[in-house]
Amino acid sequence: MRRWWRHRSLRARLMLVTVLPLAAVIALIGFVTVDATGRATLAAAEQTARERVRGDIKIATRAPNMAFRTAPGVPGTAPTLPDVFGQPMQVLDADGRLVTGSLSAQSLGALLDPEEARRARDEGDVFIVETGTAGRMLVVGRAATDQNGRPLTLLSAVPVEDILRSVEDRRNWMLIGGPVAVALLAGTVWVAVGFALRPVTALRRGAQAIADGAQRRRLPVADARDEIHDLALTLNDMLDRLAAASARQRSFTADAAHELRSPLASVRAQLEVALAHPEGQDWSKTGRDVLVDVQRLTRLSEDLLALARLDATSPAGPGEVGPADLGPLAATVAERFDAAGVSVAVDVGDPETRAVASPDEVDRVLTNLVANAVRHAASRVVVGVRAEPGWAVLTVIDDGPGIPAEDRERVFERFTRLDDARDQDAGGAGLGLAIVAETVSRYRGRVALADAGPGLCATVWLPSAATRGHEAS
Repeated sequence: MRRWWRHRSLRARLMLVTVLPLAAVIALIGFVTVDATGRATLAAAEQTARERVRGDIKIATRAPNMAFRTAPGVPGTAPTLPDVFGQPMQVLDADGRLVTGSLSAQSLGALLDPEEARRARDEGDVFIVETGTAGRMLVVGRAATDQNGRPLTLLSAVPVEDILRSVEDRRNWMLIGGPVAVALLAGTVWVAVGFALRPVTALRRGAQAIADGAQRRRLPVADARDEIHDLALTLNDMLDRLAAASARQRSFTADAAHELRSPLASVRAQLEVALAHPEGQDWSKTGRDVLVDVQRLTRLSEDLLALARLDATSPAGPGEVGPADLGPLAATVAERFDAAGVSVAVDVGDPETRAVASPDEVDRVLTNLVANAVRHAASRVVVGVRAEPGWAVLTVIDDGPGIPAEDRERVFERFTRLDDARDQDAGGAGLGLAIVAETVSRYRGRVALADAGPGLCATVWLPSAATRGHEAS
């Protein structure tokens, strides 16, 4: 059954789960109503019949000379009873033979056989009998005696042919009209679900067209402001991000190939020249020049691997990293640039500043920012550490030419190079600031560039470990 259900279409399943419960409710209500109405009407008829046989006094009041006595001087006969309350009545003897009855019951014969008469008299059973011309009747009975004390059975009958026929007609209408109503309901639901699923069909066709290589890269959006509309918008947003990621990947691949080609071409040219003229070649100088290109390739490959790891891994949760102590990290990074041509100083405003981040990744962020600042500084670079409410803040300030305001966002893109003095440097590939931006965003931080007058100030905000500790406590 489960397998059959799973193989049905969504339209069919929605129709079935809607129609079947309603069909069951309609059938239950219909048949219960018909049965209850029939039972109530028959109960009223039974009550009427029992009121007629409730006692001799009530009947004697209407027929004072006919109190179940046999006719005097005429053995085996009895006077005819009147139609009390307009309904037939009969009197049976102890053997179940008809003694007398009302005018409307005389021609019917004994309504009950001896056993039925006993059960009606002693146990209060109710019988519905077929009388032929008079139709079906509901019969009840009670015990009585004649003037000699002999036991009799008094029967009272109520015609119920119309009642039973009405109940049967209503039941037949239910058997015929119920399935028709359910079929109409099923058809209505089928059509309604089909209209409701049209946007889904349009989405499927749009997705298939995209999969088949269509130029159109967006799914159709329904006019109705419903869940399908929201789904289409979400899917289109996902497609936009995928398209952007695909374009970014293609651009990244092309830029990486271009960046790798330049140092490789330089190494190859120097080696080809050296091998072509070995007698006049300064091999020491050639080795140094080739080493510079190899170091450039090494830095480039490390940056590419760092970006690949950032793209491939999910950000760690707040409880899975750090904390990173920013003061010692800043001092360690500054020491690496002792041999640089400019001064690299450290200004720690708050020695207890800690960030919710991996120390290794913060080290890489600082290293890239300081290396970028050293390449462009005129004489001095200052690395600052301070705390702000909820944030641990790093700043790297140089006194170089700065970056125009319109380019300060663009430089965080991969392989971005500017055409001003800041790009005429020692072989940067345009990946350092991109790595900084990717790393900081993993920790829900932010990075920005601002004018230092003169020079440039790079500021990094990372979530404060002190805030996390306070929240945990």
